[in-house]
Amino acid sequence: MDNQVLIALGQATSDDVTFLKAAEERLATWETQPGFYECLANILVNYNLEWKIRWLATVYLKNGVDRYWRKSAPNAIPESEKNTARLQLQGDFIEPFNQIAVQKSLLIAKIARLDCPTQWPELLPLLLQAVQSQQLLTQGRSLLTLYRVVKELSTKCLPNDKCVFRQLTSDIFVFLQELWSQHLETWVATNGERGPLELSFLCLKLLRTLLIHGFSNISSSENATIFINKTINSLPKIIQYSHGCSTTDINLIGKYTLRLSKVLIDLSSNHTNLFYSYAKNIITLIIDVCFSSSYCLDTMPRTATTLLNIMKQMLLGNNNTEDNNYQSSLYESLPQANINDYLSPDTVSNIVGNLITRYMVMTNDEISSWEADGEDYFTDSGDDGDWMFSVRPCATALFLAIFKNYLETCTPLLYQMLQSSLVEDATQLIRGRLLEKDCVYQALGHACYDIADTFDFDGFFQSHLVHDMVSPLSLPNDHVINVIVQRRSLWLAGQWIQVKLSRDNQAVLLQTCMRAVSESNDVVVKLTACNVIGDFVDSVDFDANDVSNYIDSLFVMLHNLLQTVREGESKMHVLHVMSLLIQRLGPEDVRPHLGVLAQTLPRLWLESKDHNMLRCCFISTLSNLVSCLGESSACLHADLIIPALQLGTDISQPPSVYLIDDSMELWYMTLAYSQSLTPELLQLFSNLPLIMETNSELLNTSCGIIECYLLLEPVNFLAAFGETVFNTLTYHINDVKHQGKVMLLRVVSKLVEVGSPAVILPILYNILCEIMGGETFPQIISLYIYIVSLVVIQTPELYMQLLAKFGESHSVSCETVLVDFVKICLDNIDSVVDLIQRKTMSLAALRLFSIIEGSIVLDSVFPPIVYIVTHTLYDVYDTNTLRDSLSDESVIRSDLSEDTLHDKRRLALMWRQPARRLCLLSYLRSQLEILAAKSDMGILISGLDSEIKKQLDSFLTGNFD
Repeated sequence: MDNQVLIALGQATSDDVTFLKAAEERLATWETQPGFYECLANILVNYNLEWKIRWLATVYLKNGVDRYWRKSAPNAIPESEKNTARLQLQGDFIEPFNQIAVQKSLLIAKIARLDCPTQWPELLPLLLQAVQSQQLLTQGRSLLTLYRVVKELSTKCLPNDKCVFRQLTSDIFVFLQELWSQHLETWVATNGERGPLELSFLCLKLLRTLLIHGFSNISSSENATIFINKTINSLPKIIQYSHGCSTTDINLIGKYTLRLSKVLIDLSSNHTNLFYSYAKNIITLIIDVCFSSSYCLDTMPRTATTLLNIMKQMLLGNNNTEDNNYQSSLYESLPQANINDYLSPDTVSNIVGNLITRYMVMTNDEISSWEADGEDYFTDSGDDGDWMFSVRPCATALFLAIFKNYLETCTPLLYQMLQSSLVEDATQLIRGRLLEKDCVYQALGHACYDIADTFDFDGFFQSHLVHDMVSPLSLPNDHVINVIVQRRSLWLAGQWIQVKLSRDNQAVLLQTCMRAVSESNDVVVKLTACNVIGDFVDSVDFDANDVSNYIDSLFVMLHNLLQTVREGESKMHVLHVMSLLIQRLGPEDVRPHLGVLAQTLPRLWLESKDHNMLRCCFISTLSNLVSCLGESSACLHADLIIPALQLGTDISQPPSVYLIDDSMELWYMTLAYSQSLTPELLQLFSNLPLIMETNSELLNTSCGIIECYLLLEPVNFLAAFGETVFNTLTYHINDVKHQGKVMLLRVVSKLVEVGSPAVILPILYNILCEIMGGETFPQIISLYIYIVSLVVIQTPELYMQLLAKFGESHSVSCETVLVDFVKICLDNIDSVVDLIQRKTMSLAALRLFSIIEGSIVLDSVFPPIVYIVTHTLYDVYDTNTLRDSLSDESVIRSDLSEDTLHDKRRLALMWRQPARRLCLLSYLRSQLEILAAKSDMGILISGLDSEIKKQLDSFLTGNFD
């Protein structure tokens, strides 16, 4: 088999697709055959073979460990093959190829996680022996393997495994610490030779894992304390020593310093209280590295970012203070706020000044990106990026943390820097000064909420910002610098709109932004101004009257900007602003501009064919447009809404993955404002069953859409899709949790309310079975009883059919089923908390008086029915006004919404329901008269409880004294 596997591996590394696929198929068939993994292990250690074949053998063996190494796995690898593989791997630390060495280390680590130390006790001693080798290759490969093994073992969570790992840490930590120091000193002594630093880097990764996971109490370990101190002390020295190194070495040194800083990050997350005991040293380290010079920022930005994150975390406090591996009570006397003792006002000023002028400044790469493609730069340069990994967002987050903690120190400094940046002398408008002004404006925008009470932004806006927003510079051959302050000024004004800007200045800002969008030659300025308009429209105190004179210009301007920008992300920004404008304006303001919208939106829909997120924004805009225009939106159905819904709700189309949520909302809004059910809207319903089947998160919206169809044109809808509705409800109603079942039962209740219970007769029978079977979930049993009660009132003959069918299937009489049903209603009366449902149940109970024949049945059901009715009368009948509150339109009309046509249809249906049409007390009197004509009321009344009899008499006579 060895030769066959070798040939197959060779073909699997071929560039010929035919050989490649055939070889992969053969290898896949051998994965479960005995002897395959032994062959792979033999090939792996045969250094005479081509490296690609050996590398692929390692990969297949590693995948086999994942699938078949465990004893309980199907087609588990035999123990003999496992022993062969372990023997071949455990002494093999001279691999010349890096790619294979990495895969080997991962392979050994995966086996070690399952077998070490019980089935493979030789591994760790052999690794430690190899680590002590004088051969750099052997030491490097063994360190790499040891690191992977330690990392895998550290993830084991059982108590016994943790004890084993802690014992391993105790055995090797000191040795690795000495080896780490030795290689680091060798690197310094050899004037930056790369080999020792790489070995020291592997030792550092090992020590980091052991430190975090290998100690039950770090504070009691002298060696761990020594390592932490050395980590803090080494970092600035290594950065200092890296001056003058080559770019390749700088990259390795950057990874090394990043790993050192991550030791502190891990310490803060896993051993928080101990971390804060080093607060003074860590803050000193961060100040020295990040704020004494710009070298770390320029050459090792990820290290600088990590250190800034650490300082931010220390300032704001770490919420994850629970430490399972450390006796936190030892350091309860070290509150996190003590870091304030180490930051003097001068130090804070130095940090803030550096954050603004060094970390927030635009880099040459960003300026080049702006010049090369403004739209790409605008998309990628958002300040809302992930502050954990990018320099400027990270610096901004730290700036805000410091500003909040040291407001009295930072505020005067920011004002001073602002005053210094407001240069009026044209001879001083050099590149550096303009970039500094951009930084200061950034800081002023980010700190707006903190300085709102002390800074006169309206005065600053009038005296300086308006000029900066409308006057790009004209420096030769430097387009970005000419508009950088204009762009930042617009952004700054947008930040302050929500905070503190007078209405007069808001009007000036709106005009300025419109001018910038229309006249600027720079797309970044245009898009920034567009976003500011969006902030203005979305502000809390926005008034449509403020833009009444500019509505025409705004829609035309946004239309033109949509045609100007080419990137989908840019179009999304513009479309979002248009959507906000439509949302905040009334239909009277939007309707005159339907021509512009009808010209803009269809073209945009076609252009966005390959940009699904843009189409999401488009559909969201349509939803706002339909909501704004109401029934007038019908003119958009044919060209815009229906095509968008056909694509967005057809889950067989790939774009529906992105569009389905917004499309469902648009579908609901379209139906809610439709005056009639067009053939296109009717046919669209065929997409809904598959949506409900594949996406349970949209169940609530789907039920709302079905309700819209039922109330819009129930006859035509059920004629076309009645069977589909029945099948859909039947499929889902018993396949969802309680919350979903409640949603579906509300649809069932609407079907009964519109007078079409026959469509869902099998469902009604199942509901009756559930009631009789003892359903106990309150919301569900109350809806069950409400639905059956509607059937009793509207179509009593259908109810009797259901009783007869149930009685036949359970071999009991129809009368027995009826009596049991009434008793179940009585038992669950407290579960029916909705007054409409409770009153409907009471009306249905009284309706039974007209159906029941036979004194024995009447004697059984009369007391519980009277109890149900009197119990309900106390909730719905006002004894002072002598009126039924649920039937009094003047009492409840003010509480009902009529925002959409669907709301009006729902309101009309509500007033047709028995609980609204009928007065319960009057219906009680009439049903008692019917009952008196065919029964002896004296006998029935005598069977009542004395208290219930008294309550009934009070309601019938109107005497409540």
